[in-house]
This record gives sequence, structure tokens and C-alpha cells, in this order.
Amino acid sequence: MTDPAWSVWLLEMACSMRATEPWPLGDGEMTGMIRQHDWAATPLGPIPGWPLSLRLMVDLTLSSPVATILLWGPELIQIYNDPWRVIMGHKHPAALGQPTLECFPEITATMAPLYQRMWAGEGIVMENMLLPIRRNAQVRDAWWNVHYMPARDDQGGVAGIFCTVVETTQAIAAARERASAVAALKIDERRREFILALNDMLRPLDDPEDIKKTAIMALGQHLGVSRAHYIEVSDDTETLRLGPSYTDNLPPLPAELRLTAFGASGEQYRRGEVMVMNDRAAEPPDSRAAAAFGAIGAEASLGTPLLKEGRLVAIVSVCQSHAREWTGSEIALLRDVAERIWTMSQRAEAVSALRESETRYRTLFDLLNEGVMILEKLPLRSDGLRDYRYVAMNEASQRMFGTGDLTGQSLRDNFPAQDEGWYDLYDQALETGEVARFEREAILQGVVLQMYLARIDPPKGRLMVVMRDVTDATRAEEALRMSEERFRALATAGANMIYRMSPGWEVMYQLQGLDFLADTSAPSFDWWDVYILPEDRPTIAAAIGRAIRDKTLFEMEHRVRLVDGEIGWVRSRAIPILDEQGDIREWFGAGSDVTDRHLAEERLRTAEQRLRQFGEASPDVLWIRDAVTLAWTYLSPAFETIYGMPRERALAGDSFANWLDLILPEDRDGALTMIRRVTAGERTSFEYRITRQSDGRVRWLRDTDFPITDEFGRVISIGGIGHDITAEKETAAQMNVLVAELQHRTKNLMGVVRSITERTLRTSTDLAGFEERFMDRLAALARVQAMLSRLHEWERIDFDDLIRSEFAAFDGEGRVVLDGPPGILLRSSTVQTLGLALHELATNAMKYGALRTPEGKLAVRWRLERDAEDVRWLHVDWRESGAPIPPMAAFLPASGGLGRKLIEQALPYQLGARTTFDLLPEGLHCTVLLPVSDHVPPLQS
Repeated sequence: MTDPAWSVWLLEMACSMRATEPWPLGDGEMTGMIRQHDWAATPLGPIPGWPLSLRLMVDLTLSSPVATILLWGPELIQIYNDPWRVIMGHKHPAALGQPTLECFPEITATMAPLYQRMWAGEGIVMENMLLPIRRNAQVRDAWWNVHYMPARDDQGGVAGIFCTVVETTQAIAAARERASAVAALKIDERRREFILALNDMLRPLDDPEDIKKTAIMALGQHLGVSRAHYIEVSDDTETLRLGPSYTDNLPPLPAELRLTAFGASGEQYRRGEVMVMNDRAAEPPDSRAAAAFGAIGAEASLGTPLLKEGRLVAIVSVCQSHAREWTGSEIALLRDVAERIWTMSQRAEAVSALRESETRYRTLFDLLNEGVMILEKLPLRSDGLRDYRYVAMNEASQRMFGTGDLTGQSLRDNFPAQDEGWYDLYDQALETGEVARFEREAILQGVVLQMYLARIDPPKGRLMVVMRDVTDATRAEEALRMSEERFRALATAGANMIYRMSPGWEVMYQLQGLDFLADTSAPSFDWWDVYILPEDRPTIAAAIGRAIRDKTLFEMEHRVRLVDGEIGWVRSRAIPILDEQGDIREWFGAGSDVTDRHLAEERLRTAEQRLRQFGEASPDVLWIRDAVTLAWTYLSPAFETIYGMPRERALAGDSFANWLDLILPEDRDGALTMIRRVTAGERTSFEYRITRQSDGRVRWLRDTDFPITDEFGRVISIGGIGHDITAEKETAAQMNVLVAELQHRTKNLMGVVRSITERTLRTSTDLAGFEERFMDRLAALARVQAMLSRLHEWERIDFDDLIRSEFAAFDGEGRVVLDGPPGILLRSSTVQTLGLALHELATNAMKYGALRTPEGKLAVRWRLERDAEDVRWLHVDWRESGAPIPPMAAFLPASGGLGRKLIEQALPYQLGARTTFDLLPEGLHCTVLLPVSDHVPPLQS
């Protein structure tokens, strides 16, 4: 049954449509195309036969302001409006009257289930729906907000689908671009955070190898790679020497590699190009680089070269044991880290060289009470100003200037406001070569100096400056002069400058300037130009304007041009004089000179700023405490490096108690005593130990503390400089060990020399024989001693070096065979005796044994054995052959020669050795079984 209201509405619309032929109404492009379309060729048939409901839905479609399409009948014939025509693209106009599934086959699978739901009478709304469509002959992804509604026929049944869409593809693309940009920003932020953290790690390091090692370890961990290496390139740009490395449970690489082994990758490095390999499997099978990287277990690699003055000097490389797509951010990070390693390593080497140079004369400098500096003239700066560089300065000069050691820094950079008169004096002393003596006030430093200038190195433009602080004497004279001037000022009738102004301040009637400002007794119309600086006029004029408007007191401190043309400061106050009607008749004012106060405040601000800058740059801990509460009021950044605790935590709460907690308990009473002495006005210097919070290590500190007093001599604060002396303590301890070792070795050496002397004397028949045998044995001992002296603390001499050094000068033409494994380390205490024994055996072999004739042969073979208790023993087998031994009396004393004594007596008694000594018909056969060192040298980075 049809709804009566629906029927009436349809009837009314039909009448209306018949009255407004031709149909559809309107002048749009799609309206005209619908009128002209051959609908008879479609399942809908000619327009006159269309049901009223279809006509109504067509009108609704054409009048929709958004893209709208009507799909009518079982075939879903398409009728759409002008906005939808844009969506159709190249499919228009053929799409008009076409079944929608034929028009859009690319979305059939997506839309067929939805069409079934709408045929059942369901409306559907879909937001950001992915519906790929064909545009410009290509299927492209597109997103839509889609509204589907069933379209009903004259009887109220579903006859089609009414659809409106709004394309959201651009909004989706914009959202994705924003997400991509945010992700990229996070990556860059992470890279910047790593670089900042790396700078903090490297800044306190002064050893180039420590800098490289720390940076490479941090880089490898940050990138999560399998390997990270700093590789140094030799001068031939071919040999690669492995420097500090980071590996993630991988075997180490060889100490040296060849750049040519990496093929095209090596050439990239030489050209200064970054080498990027994401997947070794994708490289050509015959690629040398692929083979080289495969040999070190790298499936992906990224490396950046360091070229200096056009030459390849180093490579920073990271590798991954699996394929990895390297990002642009990671490439940029690798470049940045490589440059930082190079820059900071070079700086550390320069600092080290400078430190060694300064050590030669620093002690003498610091013993002098006078301030001593060496200055070197620099070329004119780009701004045309002269400048000098501090080559050296002792502690006394640093105290005079209130600075740290400025060696290597520019005078102009540290004291930019220093007047040019100083540079005139320096230049004159350099040009004339005459010693200059004078007194001059260093205003910026607040001291008066008696100075001597002498030229010491004309080619380098260097001066020696010797200074004596005569401030106290000069200040006393100045105080006396000021006292006299104050007395004269008090005797003067007027203490203030007096002036009168017109009501609108256009005219200055009168000014008594007291020799501070230029007097005027006649009306002045140009007083602005005479007294006020151009840049200050807007501010002063605004204050005057407010006072005129409100008829109130004018009060202001401002700059003025003084009577001598210089710039000063004045505190000016003026009141309006009103007439009977309340109008301003004139202004009467007074001014006082506040120039000195302003200059003092400026100097104070400058001094505080310099103190803070000095503290921020100092490697020592600078601090200031309140003399009563002992709470820190200033703490320099070096605290965090030395104490291993953030400054914020140290300053929180009771900062003095926080500091005491860091001191080892046995040192706290001494530290407290020194603090009490400083608060009482005494300067102190003391040493104590702390536990560094960051790693738990104990550090030695030396604090130099001093009182800070007010103008009445009362201690209001205490200051101090904390210097880390851990390295000094460790060096002193190492020196004690070295001295003890030297004494021990010297004592042993003297005993051996004495024994050789006595034994040679007993077995010598004349002085010539004694000299020959003694000098020969002494030379053998010297060779052994030279080998011992070249050892480091952890090193040992190996047997291979010892035996080969004994036969190094012997030309045996193949008659001597030395056969055994290298690297068997000997105990240092056994080397001298064993070396002498081997020397005696070799000497006897050449004089009396196998080596005295061309037919004789000598074979020395050795091996390493372990006994049941896992003790390492050196087994030496000495066997002579091919030269029968002459009668013993011809070359050995009755009691046996020194060689035999050493083998059969000294080695077993002194070294715990097991020996044999047999004189066989074919020659001597001797064996030595000697315990050797279990020492293993530490791994070297």
C-alpha cells in the first residue's frame, strides 16, 4: 500500500514538472547533457517514460552543492551532477547513463557488499574510505567521506542508490606528511641530543686516544651496530691501522689492513666520499669490497673519510652483521662525529705540546713574587686594532689581574675595553729595544702597576713584562687627595647644579653647572643639542612630557655631555612652579653628578660577569660560601666533573652537609678545621679525599681557600679553588715503585759484576787474558742489562730474543741451528744468570767446541712444558757435533770453567733449574730445565 501523503506529494510535483517543461530545469552542464542524452539506449528508456520518483531524485542530484550521483534501477545506471563530473575525470561523458560497475570495475569488490545492504533499505555513512579510482589512465588511491541513501520509487520501494561524496585525499596526504615531518624531527632531535652528550663526554678529556675511544664507544652504542672503528691512514694512504674500536661480541680485526682490499670503496674514501653499503648480498659477486667486508663479518657498512689538506688521514666506520638501510640522519651523524673526533684530538695534542713547553720554565716563573708575563705581538685584526698574545704568565701576575692562566689567549679578547695607551707602550718598547719603566693604573683590573718592559725576541715580536703591584701606596695617595677635595667641596656654598626651564622645556633660562656642565646665563634654545645625547632624547622627552601633563615632579638619571666634551651621568630633579590659575610658569631643578657611581656599577657588573665567565671555563672547582651559614652561593660547572654530582643536587638543602658527606670520614675533621680557619680570616690550603658519586671512585683534591671581607674587614664570604690532584698522587706512587725497582736491579747487577770479576781473576793467568775474558763477559752482561732496561712495567724478555742476541754477531754459515717457539717469557730475576751461562757456552763452543772448525755444528732447541702442578718450564737442549773435543786440560781449569759452573751450580742454586752437562766424544751435550714467567701482558687497545 502506498502512503496517501506520499502520493499527494508526488502528484503535486508531477503537476509542477509538467508545467515547467523542458526537464530537467536549470542551465548547468550536466543538466543540458541529461536533456540531450540518448536514454532510449539505456535500461531507463526515454525521459518521458521515467517515473516521477526518478525525476525527483534527478532534480535532487543536480541541485546538490557537493559531488552527488544517482544509481538507478537494477543495473545502477549513473546520473550525476557537475561536481561529480570532476571526480569522473577522463571517464566523463561516457559514464553518464553507464552501469556503475562497468564504469568503476576497480572498486567492484569493495562496493558490491555495500550495494546489497542499501538494496535492503539501509543508509550508510563512511569516513575517509579508501576507494582507488582511475585517473589519467592510472589507478590511484583516493579517500572519501561517503553518504549512501536508498532512493525509493513511486510505491516507496528501493529503486536505486543516492550517493554524496567529499574527497579527503589531500587532507589524508597532508596528515601523513605532518606525521612524516614529526618523525624526521624526532630523529634530528635524537641526533642533536647525542652530539650534545658526546661533547660533554669529550670536553674533560685531554688525551687524544681517550677522546677517540670514548667517541667510538658512544657512537657504536648509540647506533646499535656490530662494529665501530676509528681507522688511521698512514702517509702512503694505503696502510690502514686500526685505532679505538667498539664491537658487540665479535672477534677483533687485524691491527693493519690494506685500503686496496676494499676496491671501489677504498677509492671513494680517497675522493672524500661517504661509503654506504646497505646489503652486501646486493653487491656484484666479484666485488672486492663485498669480499673484504664479508671477511670481517659485515653485511652492511657505513664509513666517512677525514681529508685534511687533500690527504686521507682517517676513516670512521660502522658495520652491521646483517643488512641495514642507513638513513640520511645516520650518515650526517657519522660525519659530525668524525669531525668532532679529529678537531678535539688535534686540540688535545696541541694542549699537550703547549703543556710540555711551559713545564721548562714554569717553576722559575712561579717562584717570583713579581708578576712576569711574556707577550707576543699579533698581526692587525680585521677591525684594524692591535693585539698581543699571552705566551706565558706566572701565578703572581694572575693574582694581580684576578684571572687564571691566560697563556695562548689574546689580550684584546680578554680585556676588550683596555685603552690604547697600553698598546702604545708595548709597541714603543718593541721598536726601540730600550727597557721601559713606568707606573700606570690598570683600570679594568683595578690595580696600579709599576712595570718594566724589555724586548726579548725581536723576530717574534716578544716582550717580557715585569710588574709590581703598588696599588696600596697609590691608593693611599689618592685617598689623601680625595679627602682634600671633599673638604674643599664642603666649603663650597652650593653642592648641586641649579637650572630653570620654560613651562614646556623649550628654553633653558639658566644653568649653574659647577664646572661639570657648561654654564649658561642667557636663555638657550639649543640646550638639547648642547647637553643631551641624540640616542637618549626620546626617553628623556617622554619623561618630561609626563611631568608636564601631570604637573608633577620630574626625576630621572640620564647621560649628559660634560663641559669637557666627555659623557657623564646626572641625577636631575625638577618641580613645576605654578601661577595663580594653576598653570606652569616655569620649572626649577637641581642636578647632582652621579657619573662615578654609574661607572663603579658598570665596573662591578663587568667584574662579576668576568668572574662568572672565568668560573664557567675553569677546569677547577670555584666556589663561594656564606661565612655564617657556610651554604654555597656560587659553584662552578667543574664541580660536576670532579665530584660526579649535578650542581643542582649539591646546592639543594644543606649544601655544606652535602659537601661533607662526599669527603672520606677520616678526612672530614681536617676539612672542618680548615674551614673554621678561613672563616676566622686565614688563607689555607689543604688536601682531602672524596668519593665521586658518578662512579664511586676516590679522588684527591687540594683546596686553596681564602676569606672575602667587606670594607670594614669583616669576613662576609669565603671562597675557594678545588683542584683535582689524583693524577699527581698516582704519579708520585708510581715513582716510588720505579725507584725501588731501580735500587733492586742495581743491587743485583753489582752482585753479578762482582761474581764475574772474582771468577775471571781466579781462572786467569795473566792480565791480557783477564782483560779479554772479563770484557767479553761484561759485554754479554751489558747486552742483557740493555734488554732489561728497555722493558715497561708489565713486559718480560722472551728466551727467543735472549738466545738470538747472543749469536747475532756470529757468522755460522748454517752451522748454528736455533729452533723453538717464540714468546716464552723469562722471569726478570733469571735473565742475567741465564744470559751469562749461554754466553759462556757459546764462547767455549767457538774456542774449544764444535764451532772452532768448519765441520762442526751446533743445535740449540727449546720448548715449553708444564708439570703436574701446571707450572711452566723452559726446556733447552744444547748439542754440539762434528768436532771432537780436545783434552779438557787444554781449555778448562781442573775445577771446571765458568760456563760449567753456571750450568751445574748457579742455575740450580739461584734459579731452581734442573741441568745436565755431558762432554761426549762427538761434542758437548747440555740441557737446562728452567721455570719461566706466568705473566701475561695486559690487552692493548
